[in-house]
Amino acid sequence: MYAACQIMSEMNNQGNSGSVVSLICDSGDPYLDTYYNNDWLKQNNFDIAPYLQKLEEFYDKGAWIVD
Repeated sequence: MYAACQIMSEMNNQGNSGSVVSLICDSGDPYLDTYYNNDWLKQNNFDIAPYLQKLEEFYDKGAWIVD
């Protein structure tokens, strides 16, 4: 999802139109104890905050903000 949003923004910035297709194949239930668990993420030194911020900015502004 993250990469798809980045690609859509790059296409828009270049004046290109088209489709971006992504296959999201499951509900995420297998990851409830890991990826979707904030305690597990912290214990395993995963900081997803910067990525969530990028996605929220893209959603709010429709543009991928480059740092």
